[in-house]
Amino acid sequence: MAKKAKPKEQKSELGEGEKYVLSQPCESVLEVKKSVFLAYAAPVADEASAMAFIAEKSKEDARHNCWAFRAGGAARAYDAGEPTGTAGRPILSVIEGRELEDIAVLVVRYFGGIKLGAGGLMRAYSGAAANCLNEGIFDIFVPMQKAVFTCPFELFDFFSASLDIWGGNIEVREFGGEGVRLTVKIPQKHFEEAERWLADHSRGKVSFETEN
Repeated sequence: MAKKAKPKEQKSELGEGEKYVLSQPCESVLEVKKSVFLAYAAPVADEASAMAFIAEKSKEDARHNCWAFRAGGAARAYDAGEPTGTAGRPILSVIEGRELEDIAVLVVRYFGGIKLGAGGLMRAYSGAAANCLNEGIFDIFVPMQKAVFTCPFELFDFFSASLDIWGGNIEVREFGGEGVRLTVKIPQKHFEEAERWLADHSRGKVSFETEN
């Protein structure tokens, strides 16, 4: 489950287990003292997909293809020939500063003939990454718990309305002879509370079992 977000402005929105994710690729262009920085970002699931994206977008005719990613529990950065710590690390710092996960950012530099110095490079690469992410559309990923609930027909409307309170949704409805079997997803952070509330307010007539 995901909801729209602007990570630069709304860091306090994150709950337990939640994370900001880029919903679709984005890109931007930045020019600094005649050097052109092309920045690309994309959602990725793991290191393999991050490296595939970086390989796809890298430019053979550019002097530097610098990148960073944070995905699948790993985080890496690469300076691609720039002085150590002046390219990949600043890109990764932008990703981490916005609390983003499952994302890769590539910044391609076409050298313009004017050296920027270490500080200038760090500002240019972080600025290019930030500009690119400013163009992005983000969601908050909410981890969900899947479960199967069973309730009598007369409590179906009550159950459906109650589920809305916790931000849950019904995936499958199966109507039987004595009631309804419902496969649902509820945000993990609300699951135990929702289960207790439903059991109490249905007087034990709603039962459930969890699924992985």
